[in-house]
Amino acid sequence: MSDFRVSKEDVLLLLSRAVAYPAEVGQRLQWLLHFAEHGSIRGTCRHFGIPRTTFYRWARRFDPLNITSLVDLPTVLPGKPVGVSVPPQPRGRPQRLPRP
Repeated sequence: MSDFRVSKEDVLLLLSRAVAYPAEVGQRLQWLLHFAEHGSIRGTCRHFGIPRTTFYRWARRFDPLNITSLVDLPTVLPGKPVGVSVPPQPRGRPQRLPRP
């Protein structure tokens, strides 16, 4: 049995508000609704053709009081602080420094 407690009523309430959010939010709510109705993670993943790890990730993030918990987070590249741009690299042969 799964450790996730998903209420059908909570999901239906959020589904009515999902129109203002990206389509992926509605899709993830459909997954959770199917799970709430059938109680099977395996069956839900087979029905929608998604990996179980994907379902588990979104089920863990799901907060019935916050629909934005199902919105994709921005991707941050490793080693690059957010909001810092990298200067463009010059093309062609690298310039040699003059000899001292």
